[in-house]
Amino acid sequence: MLRLQALQIIEGVCRSLDHTHRNGSAHGDIQPAKILVTAEGHVRLIDHGTTPTPAYASCEVLEG
Repeated sequence: MLRLQALQIIEGVCRSLDHTHRNGSAHGDIQPAKILVTAEGHVRLIDHGTTPTPAYASCEVLEG
């Protein structure tokens, strides 16, 4: 795998996690088997098994 390809995959995973976090959840189990790349090169993070973010949030985050 070329370095550029790897960086594009990492960026796709980060975007997916950002979306998940912005919607009040956390993935909780990132691993290579849960990262898919489509034929078009789109990155998909599967099996979110989402967990509500407050369970992992610091006191400062919970207090706003």
